[in-house]
Amino acid sequence: MALEVERKYLVVNDTWRGEAAASRHIEDHLIARFEGGKARVRLCEDQPTLTLKGERHGAARSEYHVSLTSDDAQGIISEFAKGPGLEKLRHEVKVGEHLWQVDEYLGPLLGLVTAEIELGAESEDFDIPEWTGREITGDTRLSSAVLAEASRDPNGAAQIITLYGVNAVGGSND
Repeated sequence: MALEVERKYLVVNDTWRGEAAASRHIEDHLIARFEGGKARVRLCEDQPTLTLKGERHGAARSEYHVSLTSDDAQGIISEFAKGPGLEKLRHEVKVGEHLWQVDEYLGPLLGLVTAEIELGAESEDFDIPEWTGREITGDTRLSSAVLAEASRDPNGAAQIITLYGVNAVGGSND
C-alpha cells in the first residue's frame, strides 16, 4: 500500500520566499468524495494525475497516483468535477533535511498560504520553520473539499481568507 505521511501548517509570513528553490502552477479538481477519502485530478506542468486518498489516521493515509493523458484528464474533469479547480502556486523550500511545499492559493482564495511536509513516518523528527503558524493536519475546516466549495462562493472565500489568510494568522507558530 502506498502511504502518505504529511503534516500541514498555516503560513504566517513570507520569509520563506528567499529560500524557495522551485515553483510550479497546480490546478486540483475534486471529482469524488467518499467515506474517509477523496479522488482528484491534478493538472501540473505536462503531467495530469488521478490521485486517490484514503481515510486519515493521524498524519498518515493511503495515497495512489495514476498518470493520465491530457484528454482523459479533461474528460474526467468535465464529467465529474463540480465547478472550477483549486489553483495554487507550489514552492519548494528546503528546511534542514526536509523539503517543504508552500502553497499560495490563487483566485478567490488569494491570501491563503499553507505549507506541508511529507515524512517517512509519523514519529520522524523535523524542523518547524519560523514562517509556519498552527498545524492544520486533519483540520476539516481547511480540507480541499471545503476550500473548493468556498472558492465558488465569494462570501465563503472571504471568510476563509479573513480567518486563515496570512494577514489574519499573524506571526507565531502556536
